[in-house]
Amino acid sequence: MLLLLGFSSCSNQEEGDATANANAETVESTSISGVVSYRERQSLPPDAQIVVSLVDIAEADEDKIISSIDFLSEGNQIPLEFQVPYDSEQLSENGNFVLKAAINFAGMKIFEVIQPVPVINNSKTKDIVVMMRKSSGPADQ
Repeated sequence: MLLLLGFSSCSNQEEGDATANANAETVESTSISGVVSYRERQSLPPDAQIVVSLVDIAEADEDKIISSIDFLSEGNQIPLEFQVPYDSEQLSENGNFVLKAAINFAGMKIFEVIQPVPVINNSKTKDIVVMMRKSSGPADQ
């Protein structure tokens, strides 16, 4: 009887592992990961806010934000890793998807994306590098 319970337990564990792996693949396939960086020799304040957004720029008159994350640098310096989850059902068939990013501090934008980075349409969802440049002006709301 104990032997039978052991086999049942192993079988359930294997099924659980398979489910966990399938869930990990689902999360991985519905997120974009990479780093934000810049060339300037400047340290970030310990509480700088990093904002990374997945945007559909297909419409000429208005960008549509699909998903966005923001987090504090917490004293970490570039390159800073990010992972932007998104719902693939929100992606339009004719969309043109890019990542945009900014680093804000004390209500001011101190770095902004040099050029939006194309993603998804080119199957690129991992190992993205979003390069930024020094900026000034109010942080976008």
